[in-house]
Amino acid sequence: MMSKDKFNSLTIDHKANLVFQKRNFISSRRYYNFEVSLYLFGSLFVEVWFFPVANEIQKIETAAYSDLALYVKHLDFEELFE
Repeated sequence: MMSKDKFNSLTIDHKANLVFQKRNFISSRRYYNFEVSLYLFGSLFVEVWFFPVANEIQKIETAAYSDLALYVKHLDFEELFE
């Protein structure tokens, strides 16, 4: 298991490789001009900040637990019970 500090200290390319290998996508949201996607990586919640205008990922970092509430309205809980 990787710590939050260890994950955040990695390069953006290394973080992307780790997160996208597992592909544990949870939800996404919009924040200004960004598409922010939430993934579960081990025990860490990770946000991937994509900037469509430039067609690039601007940052990948662990999400604060207080930020997780921003994704609740985008979750489809019916899928959990199918």
